[in-house]
Amino acid sequence: MRRFLFSVITFLFCFSIAQAKTEKFGTWIELSFSKKFLKDFEFSIIPEFRLQDDFTMDEYIFEGKLGYGLLKYLDVAVAYRYNTNV
Repeated sequence: MRRFLFSVITFLFCFSIAQAKTEKFGTWIELSFSKKFLKDFEFSIIPEFRLQDDFTMDEYIFEGKLGYGLLKYLDVAVAYRYNTNV
């Protein structure tokens, strides 16, 4: 049992080190604009900008969403996301 536990801890430690080396840092800016129309429909536009450490543009994402309120506690939505790496 100790050998198994030691193996799991070693694997998790090695995995976390490998993950830390591939992690990118940066700033994400996201805006959200939504408008309700008719009685139960809502349209949203969500642009998102991701910047690198030196604040140069890394990628941008544009998302559009159309939602419909079926019930008081249940909404159904369809979304489309366009993603571009710079």
